[in-house]
Amino acid sequence: MSENVMDLRARAAAALAEAAEAELPNQRERALRSAESWTKMADMRERFGARR
Repeated sequence: MSENVMDLRARAAAALAEAAEAELPNQRERALRSAESWTKMADMRERFGARR
């Protein structure tokens, strides 16, 4: 996976937008979980890159 931090943050933002537009609670929850995961991956990528 060669995504950089900006790509991961963009995916998190897209998931948050999807959650805001979701009509069903389960859709909203899925999108929010996705956004949280993308954000965690971006945070980890930042920390790992900072150690190099």
